[in-house]
Amino acid sequence: MSWKFWPRQRKDTPEPTPAPQRQNFGRALHSVSYWVAQGHEAHTVWRDLPRWGVTEAELLDGLRAGKGREVLSLARWQQLAAAGLGDLSAVAGAIVGELGGEVEEVARVELGEQDPTPQPSQSSSSGSSYQPDLSNIEPEAKELWSRGVERYEAGDLMGAIDLWSQAIDLDPNYAYAYNSRGSLYCDCLKDYQKAVNDFTEAIRIQKDESIFWANRGNAYSGLKQYEEALSDYTEAIRLNPNYASAYNGRGNVYNNLKYYQDALADCTEALHIHPNFNLAYNNRGNAYSGLKQYQEALSDYNRAIELDPRFPLAYNNRGIAYYALKQYQDAIRDYTEAIRLDPNYANAYNGRGNAYKNLKQYQDAIRDYDRAIELDSEYDSAYNGRGNAYYDLKQYQDAIRDYDRAIELYPNYAYAYNGRGNAYYDLKQYQDALADYNRAIELDSECASAYTGRGNVSYDLKQYQDAIRDYDRAIELYPNYAYAYNGRGNAYKNLKQYQDAIRDYNRAIELYPNYAIAYTNRGNTYKEIKRYQDAIANYNEAIRHDPSYVSAYNGRGNAYYDLKQHQDAIRDYTEAICLDPNYVYAYNNRGITYKDLKQYQNALADYSQAIRLDLNYAMAYNNRGVAYKDIKQYQDAIRDYDKAIELDPKSYRPWWNRGLALYDTSGYQAALENWDLALREHIHPDIEPLGCAILHYQKGLAHSYQAKRNFSRSLNFWAKATNCYNAAYNLIETNPLYTTDTLKILRNWIVALRAAGATEDANLATLNAIQRLDNALKIATPEYRKILRVEFDDFYYLNVDRLLSENQPWKALAAAEAWKTLALDWLSEPNAEPQTLTPASLQAKIDRAPADTAFLYWHLSPAQITTFLLRPHQEPHVFAVPSDPPYDTAPKTQTNFTEWLKRYKKLYEANRKKEEIEPIFSREGRRSFAPTDSPTNGQEFPDNITWTEALPQLLAHLAQILQIDDILPHLKGVDSLVLIPHRDLHLLPLHALFQSPSPTPSFPVPTLARGVRGDRSDSNSKHKIAISYRPNLTFSTATPPTTPEPALLAIQNPKSSIATGSLPWAETEVDCLATFYASTPINRDKATLETISREIVQPRAFFHFAGHGSSDASHPRQSCLYLNGEEVLSVGDLLELKLSPYELVSLAACETALSGTSEFIDEYVGLPSAFLKSGVQQVLSSQWEVESFATLLTMLEFHRRYRQGIPAQRALLEVQAWLRNLTKERLIQWLLQAQNLWRNEPLWGDKLIEVRAWPPGHQPYCNPVYWAAFVLTTR
Repeated sequence: MSWKFWPRQRKDTPEPTPAPQRQNFGRALHSVSYWVAQGHEAHTVWRDLPRWGVTEAELLDGLRAGKGREVLSLARWQQLAAAGLGDLSAVAGAIVGELGGEVEEVARVELGEQDPTPQPSQSSSSGSSYQPDLSNIEPEAKELWSRGVERYEAGDLMGAIDLWSQAIDLDPNYAYAYNSRGSLYCDCLKDYQKAVNDFTEAIRIQKDESIFWANRGNAYSGLKQYEEALSDYTEAIRLNPNYASAYNGRGNVYNNLKYYQDALADCTEALHIHPNFNLAYNNRGNAYSGLKQYQEALSDYNRAIELDPRFPLAYNNRGIAYYALKQYQDAIRDYTEAIRLDPNYANAYNGRGNAYKNLKQYQDAIRDYDRAIELDSEYDSAYNGRGNAYYDLKQYQDAIRDYDRAIELYPNYAYAYNGRGNAYYDLKQYQDALADYNRAIELDSECASAYTGRGNVSYDLKQYQDAIRDYDRAIELYPNYAYAYNGRGNAYKNLKQYQDAIRDYNRAIELYPNYAIAYTNRGNTYKEIKRYQDAIANYNEAIRHDPSYVSAYNGRGNAYYDLKQHQDAIRDYTEAICLDPNYVYAYNNRGITYKDLKQYQNALADYSQAIRLDLNYAMAYNNRGVAYKDIKQYQDAIRDYDKAIELDPKSYRPWWNRGLALYDTSGYQAALENWDLALREHIHPDIEPLGCAILHYQKGLAHSYQAKRNFSRSLNFWAKATNCYNAAYNLIETNPLYTTDTLKILRNWIVALRAAGATEDANLATLNAIQRLDNALKIATPEYRKILRVEFDDFYYLNVDRLLSENQPWKALAAAEAWKTLALDWLSEPNAEPQTLTPASLQAKIDRAPADTAFLYWHLSPAQITTFLLRPHQEPHVFAVPSDPPYDTAPKTQTNFTEWLKRYKKLYEANRKKEEIEPIFSREGRRSFAPTDSPTNGQEFPDNITWTEALPQLLAHLAQILQIDDILPHLKGVDSLVLIPHRDLHLLPLHALFQSPSPTPSFPVPTLARGVRGDRSDSNSKHKIAISYRPNLTFSTATPPTTPEPALLAIQNPKSSIATGSLPWAETEVDCLATFYASTPINRDKATLETISREIVQPRAFFHFAGHGSSDASHPRQSCLYLNGEEVLSVGDLLELKLSPYELVSLAACETALSGTSEFIDEYVGLPSAFLKSGVQQVLSSQWEVESFATLLTMLEFHRRYRQGIPAQRALLEVQAWLRNLTKERLIQWLLQAQNLWRNEPLWGDKLIEVRAWPPGHQPYCNPVYWAAFVLTTR
């Protein structure tokens, strides 16, 4: 058992926000107002008071004492009054009354990010239009002040400060000198505290000068003491209601406090007063950005830049707006211009770094973050941004180091905790990640990405309900959060709530149409429910949006793997590895595919590379162990299983596989001890119920196998097996997540119950299984319904056994026929549903057959082989034998069909491939318990015997298993026998079981001349039963339209570049056959798909193909006849044709009668069925590759008889008897006559020379490999 894993997506990391600083009463009041505006409940609005050094009681006492009235606007006081906060709301209500307002409803304010840059102070020294009154100032002090202005304008800042300080020393009441010096400290030297000191002195001297209040507001803003700044700006406005700069300054503070509506109102008022005020346009743009009204913001930034093209702050802020709109190139252009205008502008470097990061230009991003940090070594946002870039580059330790520094600079930086949590998560340090996510949420309960990150940790820990809760919260906070929808979809998928998962992925893609991860995860979900084409379409979309996304290639490879398109799967895994040579999952999955193709060295190389890349990759050790076991390197396998268990002792898979290896090396008891140890000490039912169930199930399989090996103690072992299956079933049967696993357990449990003789219990279990399967089918898509039916077709087969045990043979036959019919319907309608067949309709069908006709209808279930003998106007005769009974110690009495079939297939495949390889006929996707020491049944064959040599004895044994001797007495009076095989029985020459060779054959030489009826070759053939095959019992037998002249279309040995084996007699065969009919031969040079497709639909009676053909067991619709070059005429092509005029098709090609045993519930879906579905009445075809000259003999003799009016069934019977008993002497006479009739064929003479060298009486074609190769399939 192999595992496949797909890595989960990484979380997004939000961009950094500015760090608030510790302040005092005013800031504490603002924080409470902020949380109230956000709609938070009473117990949460006080959360930030400790940051500002104020308690709840202190805040209330201060307000009652008259403090803080100027800090908040009337609207803010109204919100507090209406918030229902007890004493605080009561005090706020009183303040509203003092201010002349009324209490209103609280309104929620949207938040955004803001660049906290104070506006410039106003002073004559800074070039404003302000002109102070200097009439009362000492003349010498005025002179010093004027000289200071000159030094400032000359760029000598320290000289200006020195002169203004001298002026103040001469006249300590020189308010304007304080204002000028304070403006220089504030605007140029950023020494805000000294600026506050100077503006405070100016106000002390002259309290009614509005500019002093406004400038001190600027300095307080620079210190982030926003409540003091708001108070000063408000006083400036009171003193001068038309003071535009004061409105602008106060709007700037509101922006920094994220009171964007207040900011918008103040900036608009400033512009009403001063329409060309570029700073006000910039700040109003910030307010619009905070409200996420980015187009309005861009309009204001554009106007600010129009008014002052050298305004770096406006360029920076416009870059922020473009960034928010994901217009990263526009953002970079603006950040670059801001940097050009101000090369030391750290914020612009940081913003440009963010844009580069989102464009995945990580080195450019890191370079900008480095520069921002160089300019401001305490710039926490730049450290956080650089950490994000390192995170995206998977340089997790570098990322963690930067997040650490950001947190050191700003201990309450929620996004830095979130980013560090992401890094810990990817390092699988889950507890560290959880601690950081929890801290981020504690600091900011609205940090949606932290909830998503914590959800991801819960997901990886398989705590899916906890994960969903966190994803829900993230979506509640941010309804357009595509990443959270994707994460929640992953959790739903693992809970097998597939429709919920798909709905979330749909929403994620709707929000983010280029979201390759969501397409990939939706593809994974579709793959889980077997909607493979939808899955592949999603992987294709993911790759289209992100051609380098390795998980999409890996996922598509997994879908192709499930479809058994192994080469396509390998191509995708290889592409994933090329894109990321360290991608262990692709190595693992490619290894699985190579193993399935039995390319074990390639598989081992891939598993080993995965392990080199990740020494703790338990899955790869487990899978490498499986490969070693398959090539019987058991010690290597066990060593790898041990390592997988050491790394992950709670995983049941390596314990499971280790037991299988121990079974093969140390025996049954050692395997049981291994599984019991796992169940006793490591795999607990409360934690891993499925794992426990599978280990119990595996013990049941081991007991079942022991039952088959021990004839005398089989009942004891079957009882142990049923107990184990029962234990496995009880662990998971109530959990809807494990429906298919429960069905797998029931399948083997039913077989064990039947073998143990508990028929009633087996019948009840069968009904239980069918009910469960039907319930699953009701909610499945049409495509998945077919997959489920194919995977669990055994239950319908076992239901036939149940009906037979209840003595209801007609109902059993109807159930069997329904599934045969469905298999054929799937040829042309892939999602066809089963049709209900009644016993009465089947009985009527049989009664319409001629009285001398009988049907042998086989049904093969996991428990038994049933043969229905059906004759008109008679009740069915039923013969049943176990399909896999316990081994008898006496080979002559051995009747185990399962083991017989294994031997037959192994010999056939060795003959087919010319080397010993595993058979292609085994059922795909079902891991069976098949230790290597299983005995064969019947007589042991030498190791070097070929399938051809063993075939006579194999068929004699098969006749014994199928009870042919018991059936023959019931065939008295039968002239025509119709065989209807089931599943693997289609692979076998069942007709040969009814044709024993004559002990004293006497065959006159047939007359080959066209239209001349010669001796029928076998004087006893008229007393033998003519045999044909049918795909099913209810196949239509409509009479075909007649053609005016029996015409033949014959294809002569196309020049295939795929099938290149020599067919020396194929062209002679067609040339000779053409003399029997009015013929249209297509010679090999013209045998193209276009030519044949055009000719085959013309009204003719006969079609003959002499060339190569193939039966594809894995993909039956690809079974084909090979044409010129790489072209083929496939089953799929034939189903598109209307061939009803044809009464006979003969296929002298290899394996044209073999049917696939893979997709179509192991039923009859080969080339003959395709011809019949297209309207042909009868098809003569070969079951295996036939020697070219024996094929020529069969075809010419069959068509000679058929052309003379002998029915096809009897013609084939005669030819098989003639060929089986043909001697050297008779063949020479035949060749001489052929040489005389077809003089232009050069090969007759060479063949005569060859035959004359044989010993006297030699019968070259007496082996069934020659005479039994061809079968006739009819409607």
